Amino acid sequence: MVDIYECKEIIKKMGDNCHNTKNRIIEKMTESNKRDCKKLGNYLQSLMVIESLSSYICVCCCEHESLSQSIMSELKNKCKGLMKACNVLTDSMDKTTIDYIKCNEMISLCEKCINVKVKKEKKKTKKK
Repeated sequence: MVDIYECKEIIKKMGDNCHNTKNRIIEKMTESNKRDCKKLGNYLQSLMVIESLSSYICVCCCEHESLSQSIMSELKNKCKGLMKACNVLTDSMDKTTIDYIKCNEMISLCEKCINVKVKKEKKKTKKK
């Protein structure tokens, strides 16, 4: 179990990597055949969704200092989709391209996100 700030750190890194990888994928899409281009497009969509979701989660960590089970479940589901997109690409593209578009790094970050369990914060009660 990690506290909310450790969780934020992991998820922020995930979002930053998604952001920094998008242009690499677009570059490869212009060089690829139609079949690989579609696979790269699916990967790109997954990255954009996780980037936005990560941003939202980081705001929740800072402003509310809590995360709901549903938002963590959504992150885990989106990470599983991203990992699937990476595995499809890994089966059809060369290792140099896979390294360039950071598939293995994204899978590793997704695995960390999937395994994050946030400690529940005790609610403070007001004394009257």
